[in-house]
Amino acid sequence: MKAKSLSGICAVVFSVFFLFSCGPSDSELKKSIGMKLEATPGITATVEKGVVTLSGTVEASAQKDQAETLVREVEGVKTIMNDIQVLPPPPPKDTPDQALVKVIEKNLSEQGFSMVKASVTDSVATITGDIKKSEVKKVKQIVEKSGAKKVVEKLSTK
Repeated sequence: MKAKSLSGICAVVFSVFFLFSCGPSDSELKKSIGMKLEATPGITATVEKGVVTLSGTVEASAQKDQAETLVREVEGVKTIMNDIQVLPPPPPKDTPDQALVKVIEKNLSEQGFSMVKASVTDSVATITGDIKKSEVKKVKQIVEKSGAKKVVEKLSTK
């Protein structure tokens, strides 16, 4: 009787051990994870003893979260370390008016008129600053050649 119960216990222990040790191998997990992440460029996964480490860079946190969700669907994954980095958003691009201000002020500075400032609305440049009366015409020409449709002159002259 004792032999039967001992053999029964051994069978149960062996079965439990066998079931837990028969999960997918790390290489099988890596292959399954790779297939899940095919549509997510820039993300890589390493697997060690069922622990998955995700790395790489993405443009949005939703992509990072989606990658983790996809990996969780893979049977045999024990833990996920999500080391994916979310890139900061790119700086906003200049509007056409902002770009024109930069061109005007660069051109004015190159001609020795860095004290003249410009603002632009709908390609109409307004220039301000203190200059000699004899330089007003030259400054307006520089601004016009920079691409302004019209120049509103609010300069103070000496």
